[in-house]
Amino acid sequence: MDNTTVIINNKKLPWLIVQRGFKIPSFNFATEVEKIPGRDGGVLKNRELNHYEFDLPLYALNDSIHGEKNHDEILNELVRLFDYDKPVKLKLSSKNWYWYAMFDGPFEIDMTKDGFIEFSVKVILLDPYKYSDTEYTSPAYQDQIAVKNDGTAKTYPIIEATAIKDSTMFMITRADEDYFQVGEPESANNETKDLNPILVKSTGNTLSGWQYETQGKIISNNEGSALANGVAESNGYSIGAKSFGTRDNKGWYGPALRRSLPHTVNDFTVTADMKVFDQEKGKSSVGKVMTHLYDEMNNVVCTFGLYDATGSKNNIRAWFGIYNEFGERYEIYDSAGNYAFDDHYIYLSVSRKNNMWTFKTWHYYTDSRGKRKITSRMNKVYSDRGAIYSKPIAQVGFQISRHTHFEVQQARINEIKFQEHLAGNEIPYIVKAGEVVYIDMNQEFVTIDNEPALQHKAFGSDYFYVDKGITELFVLPQGYFDTTVTWVNRFL
Repeated sequence: MDNTTVIINNKKLPWLIVQRGFKIPSFNFATEVEKIPGRDGGVLKNRELNHYEFDLPLYALNDSIHGEKNHDEILNELVRLFDYDKPVKLKLSSKNWYWYAMFDGPFEIDMTKDGFIEFSVKVILLDPYKYSDTEYTSPAYQDQIAVKNDGTAKTYPIIEATAIKDSTMFMITRADEDYFQVGEPESANNETKDLNPILVKSTGNTLSGWQYETQGKIISNNEGSALANGVAESNGYSIGAKSFGTRDNKGWYGPALRRSLPHTVNDFTVTADMKVFDQEKGKSSVGKVMTHLYDEMNNVVCTFGLYDATGSKNNIRAWFGIYNEFGERYEIYDSAGNYAFDDHYIYLSVSRKNNMWTFKTWHYYTDSRGKRKITSRMNKVYSDRGAIYSKPIAQVGFQISRHTHFEVQQARINEIKFQEHLAGNEIPYIVKAGEVVYIDMNQEFVTIDNEPALQHKAFGSDYFYVDKGITELFVLPQGYFDTTVTWVNRFL
């Protein structure tokens, strides 16, 4: 019989094995029954699946085959393997499933013994389910999807639906029982119209459509700007600085580009996806990437982006500012957000509607479970009651900068999307062709084109699970989406 090793967060020690005879805990249901006087039997009060706490018995093989180690060497390796402050994957190598576990001590390691050293680690399973190693994906056929859950417990799927054409809604149903919906269906009693047309959607794979700012021009003299100089380049998926040019006096400088909108716009949302990279070790560097909105007179109306001006350590900050017709700025936000923006591609968004400004940041990451999560969220609202910052937007631009007194800290921009908001009572398209609707039924969040879209969730719809066995899911409207469903089997 092969030795079973433990794999923690995809890491293992070849000399650490599970003791023979370990009994795997399962099916940890607890039933609470109430006795009613004068009535035979009992009444079910509660039944629930409890968490687990158990000792996992282990052997540390301290021999010539695996390498002889002293007490401290064994202990330090074990601490590195088990020391996590949140649940991580715990897998037994002989099984095709894993838990999400936390670990407690103490480790009691014999100081002198060679050969088989016996000890145990306390395992805490806040999540009582086992998860299959295999992740399953099923595509839709004629907008119908069969999900085959071979586990012994319900599971929560992830839905990804790419729009084939513009749509006012996306709905996925579980038979006739549950449904999740964003948007609203088309109606014979109302017209359908694109109330949020995309005027610019520029990805980082090309510089086509962009023109360079006048060389030597200082766009605005504050944290959000720099002297325009140098050349930008695309690496096929994002845009960075190929060269920064020069600047004679102290300050920021780098390539600045802009493009005109088809017409001036009053109400809008602009979203940019950008990153300032961490400093390289041993270097005193700073960097900046900003997006600018201009009026018809080439004056800046709004600036937002990321920058690190510290030089001695990573301190990447998000910055938002708006400007009146005299170029006077009003700073909305300038914060590192508890290191929320360090070395990540961050989404930054600015909206203006009826002189109400909204400023947002967010970021996606993959957690220890391999699940997509959203963090680094900031949301601020400013009411421009006096219409001081209301000039129509005519152009959008961006700039990537370095500083004369520091080394270069790399910064890049992935995408800029500018949408106009039109007035009207028509039913709007909320998903455009090529955009992806992403729904995580377990974490209960939904995005459209990588932007949080909970505001579009239809009243009465809800996130749902699929039970063990085969479940049929249906997508509406028919013929509008290319949909896939992903899930893992769960076991009691």
